[in-house]
Amino acid sequence: MIKEAPHFLVKPTELELEGKVFRFVCLAINLFVVSVLLNDLLLGSLQITLWLDSISLILLSTFNYLAWFFPYRRRIVLTYFFLLLLISTLSWFILGGMRGPSGFNFLALSAVSIVAIKKPHLYYFSAFFYIIILCLTFIEVWHPDWVNHELDPSTEFSLPISFVLVSFSLMLIVIYLKNQYDGERALILSQNKLLADNNQLIAAQNEELNNNRRKLKNQPDTGRKGEKPHLCPGTQKPAIGRICLSQCP
Repeated sequence: MIKEAPHFLVKPTELELEGKVFRFVCLAINLFVVSVLLNDLLLGSLQITLWLDSISLILLSTFNYLAWFFPYRRRIVLTYFFLLLLISTLSWFILGGMRGPSGFNFLALSAVSIVAIKKPHLYYFSAFFYIIILCLTFIEVWHPDWVNHELDPSTEFSLPISFVLVSFSLMLIVIYLKNQYDGERALILSQNKLLADNNQLIAAQNEELNNNRRKLKNQPDTGRKGEKPHLCPGTQKPAIGRICLSQCP
């Protein structure tokens, strides 16, 4: 029995756009979480932050494995982004809310989800996403004591790094989408040009056919109008060559 090739060995042209984006998003987020965990371990972060980093790394690594070694599935993608939303929400309360790195996480999550999630699930996720954002903002404004605003050294150190990484990732996403748009636009323009050329060719052929019809219609009829065919007496059959000789009875 022949087994299917691993998903990461399939040519990129054979994968859907969302599937390719989802693979590299999973890989990039995994590398980012690993760097955050190492940073928290080296600089000494809160115990709850280390637990959150470790659990997040285990869960996200599982989805990273699914993304690279299994075919693209909408349910996997949607579950993955809801998991990211849950992790970002928990880190909002632990890592300083709007003053911490969670704001950058939500910004990157909103941009990446637009590319990786297909319709109509994108509408549902976006609506839920912005409801969460509004609720978190309301909580921090009206109940600031619910959010831990005392940032440890590791969190303060990760702020500029998070800003640079998120800005760079957003720029790459915009460039990627722009390239996809330019490619689709060039394809549509070439197809429109080909269609216009075909229409011109069909119009020229129709014009030539109409001219030939008019020429045939205007040609004089060489036959003598009103002349009845010569019939052989007795048989009332037309004589061959207009002359009835001895063949006629």
